[in-house]
Amino acid sequence: MITFLNDKTDWQLHGLFFDAIVTIASYVGWQGVSMLRPLLDQGLSDPEETVVCKTLEAITVFCQQGLFNDQRLLEVFTESIPYLCHPNIWIRHGCVGVVCTVAQQTDNINVLCYMLPKLEMYIQQPLVQLGDELMLLSVLKDPLPRALYDYVVKNSKLNAIMECLTDRQIARNLARPSYPVQYYEIDKELQSIFQRMKPLGLCDLHENQLMALKDSMKKINYARKHLPDAGRPDGVTDLRQLSTPLYSKTLTEGYIFTNGISTPSNLVPTPTNK
Repeated sequence: MITFLNDKTDWQLHGLFFDAIVTIASYVGWQGVSMLRPLLDQGLSDPEETVVCKTLEAITVFCQQGLFNDQRLLEVFTESIPYLCHPNIWIRHGCVGVVCTVAQQTDNINVLCYMLPKLEMYIQQPLVQLGDELMLLSVLKDPLPRALYDYVVKNSKLNAIMECLTDRQIARNLARPSYPVQYYEIDKELQSIFQRMKPLGLCDLHENQLMALKDSMKKINYARKHLPDAGRPDGVTDLRQLSTPLYSKTLTEGYIFTNGISTPSNLVPTPTNK
């Protein structure tokens, strides 16, 4: 199964894999779910956000079918909650599905003592229960701005940015409430980067959200650097890189695409048997 995820350019294959893995896991049972953990981790850090969405949906189904024990449920919860502040609304919805399903499958002690404290930085108001997806969606804090997220995840200095954000977070936690925060000095290159990030919406809240998504963003940044140019998931498809020529393929009823020209099928000569 891992060979399907070794293709670094075909994100559609990755998405189909996580669609099919639910059926496979249901057939194998809980005994084989441990083998899926590295595959799920890889899906959560895929450069294509559609694959991340499908991975969260697969995790939700696994939880609903009772394929995870209590310990694994809490691990899945911890790995998924950073996506509550992701700029993609479908990823946030998928993460909410995971959180609510885990809360329904585990006992109230885990919900009150473990899950709710970890959710505090992602919600505006305290919650009593986590079983209602609409209620959780309504109290989520504002997500990361898309422009800020894209700028950071694609930046070649991502590791240095994260180290600086870590220092700034420590400084805020150590600062007294009535005193201004004293940040460490940074070099001119990082100063220039932070100056560009401020107009994109950078603030203390978004700095904490970037830190929550740090591990995922580092993996995505590394994967983007090692993708072939023709296979980068930037939304643009280079037709010149296709291995199959665009001819003899029926696109719409009654028309055939031949040598790059759409021609009515009744005008295209058909071979006859001699």
